[in-house]
Amino acid sequence: MGVLPRECFVHFIKQDYHYLKYYARAYGLLLAKSRSYAMITSAASTIQNVLREVSTMHKVFCKEWSITSEELESSPESPATTAYGAYLLDVGLHGDDSKLLVALAACLLGYGEVGLWIKAEAAAEDTWVTLEGNPYLRWIEDYSGRDYQNAVKQGIEILEEIVIKDPPSTLRLAQFKEVWNKCTSLEKGFWDMALTLT
Repeated sequence: MGVLPRECFVHFIKQDYHYLKYYARAYGLLLAKSRSYAMITSAASTIQNVLREVSTMHKVFCKEWSITSEELESSPESPATTAYGAYLLDVGLHGDDSKLLVALAACLLGYGEVGLWIKAEAAAEDTWVTLEGNPYLRWIEDYSGRDYQNAVKQGIEILEEIVIKDPPSTLRLAQFKEVWNKCTSLEKGFWDMALTLT
């Protein structure tokens, strides 16, 4: 069974819905900043994937958890959602495509890691996670599944290609690290927000 209280997951889904608007717009900025057809295609594909996620996965969650479209749209953004989304857009508006990719990677890789971690925990002996009858099984399967893990792999490969083509200076690497640390902190704050219902 799932050990997360229902109200925390419902709050998380509502906030994730708001956050994904920022995430898609940040990829729109990446699309505009991209200088190759490969990057343009990747950014456009990610925007389509986000829109598909909202129109399919979120709709299923909302139906399963009795969240109406009106309730989803009218739910206020939490401060954690606004802070994270605004930071992504700020990096997108003021940074270059490489910095924005680093910022966006925190979410992409974070969800992938959490999905795999929960799945691994379920397979461990004396685990706190049971998949059978778990109300969060679809979420676990979505983020530990092949499609999402392929997106994570692609995201890592794109970042690696950029670094190989244009190795960052010590200063540039420090800037990447600063963006990464800020985004992972905001990502953690987003997860904490769901648990504390703030």
